[in-house]
Amino acid sequence: RSPIGFIRMIVHFLLEASDELSEAELNSFLNDIETQSNYMLGFLNDLLDVTQIEAGKLNLKLKLVDLDDLLREAVYRHAKMAAPKDTQVLLEPDSIGQVTADPTRLRQAVDNLISNAVKYSPPGSIVKVSVEQTEEGWRINVQDQGPGLTAEDRQHLFQSFARLSAKPTGDEKSVGLGLAITRRVVEAHGGKIGVDSEPGGGANFWFTLPDS
Repeated sequence: RSPIGFIRMIVHFLLEASDELSEAELNSFLNDIETQSNYMLGFLNDLLDVTQIEAGKLNLKLKLVDLDDLLREAVYRHAKMAAPKDTQVLLEPDSIGQVTADPTRLRQAVDNLISNAVKYSPPGSIVKVSVEQTEEGWRINVQDQGPGLTAEDRQHLFQSFARLSAKPTGDEKSVGLGLAITRRVVEAHGGKIGVDSEPGGGANFWFTLPDS
């Protein structure tokens, strides 16, 4: 409700006083509307995803996916978005491999983990993305330098609308659906998801995918 209320307030103000605003002030208000609208659109998309998945209607469109290409594109995109926090998003070498997966859903899972890592890490930190081959297939890791997870956090992790102890470090929004969706996407591919973390020691979120 908060973003909608904020948008209504700005629109009401613009209707009443738009003639008195400078171009810079008007652009600032319009940017605020765009930011809040994008947040609401993201939330609705996540909510629709959860509803679709829980109804058993997650239809995967499988094809051969090059992990190096997918991860490089994701890291490049998130590195630009993390720049205002002076946070680096780096791809470690040895990311060569292919999996049979739905590229859109796989990208969604990777995006959720990287965006969470940036969101909860302090400014000026480093987020490392890597992939390694295991006996079961491939394991994708997203390691951050955030506050880590408490024992209570672990009890609610990967659940819908989960509220963890950590707070976003750059006033980012969070509704607690990203990790829940990621878990369902990974499991739909026959993989596993987990995290290695200690309070104060950052977190390494990972998921596995069967070999092609």
